[in-house]
Amino acid sequence: MAYIEAAVVVYLRCIYSISDIKVILMSFNPQIVVIEIGRELATMAMLLVTSWLSGRNHQARLGYMFFAFGLWDIFYYY
Repeated sequence: MAYIEAAVVVYLRCIYSISDIKVILMSFNPQIVVIEIGRELATMAMLLVTSWLSGRNHQARLGYMFFAFGLWDIFYYY
């Protein structure tokens, strides 16, 4: 899922012609903000549901959440 999310970011940058972070800072587009918030919420929901289904108690679910988030973070920013 981290690869898919990274691909979505690349596609959104191509669609909106964003090549540098300075472009985002100079021109604020509320539509992009809404899309980015939705994308981040979807990622967090995916990680929460995965960890909830994997664990048997709250401690195990929290551990799975940290593990899944760590894997996602490594592959997303790789």
